Amino acid sequence: MAQDASGSKFVTIVSEEGFRFIIPKQAAVLSNTLKDMLSEDMGMLEAESGVVKLMHSAPVVEKLCHYLLFRHHHITALDGQSASKGSNHSFDDQIPIELALQLLECADFLDI
Repeated sequence: MAQDASGSKFVTIVSEEGFRFIIPKQAAVLSNTLKDMLSEDMGMLEAESGVVKLMHSAPVVEKLCHYLLFRHHHITALDGQSASKGSNHSFDDQIPIELALQLLECADFLDI
């Protein structure tokens, strides 16, 4: 994987309270919005710094990062072959009910 302008294969996602979550760039770009923000072609500051600030609470951003890592792991499972759609791995059980609406809003914004 090519490194971005900051020379890192990792992205830092910052919550509105300032909590920092560091995830692989390959996982972050599973979000179309983050992919555009981190694309050098778009010329955005996030692409240069490798830091994305989101206006969502830390628990929401943390669960978002967990989901991106979960999705990345299962997409690249089995030596790069896509995990089957009928897989019994589900992320739904890991979502606290009190965060469901906020996560839905965040996922909609991030296009994931």
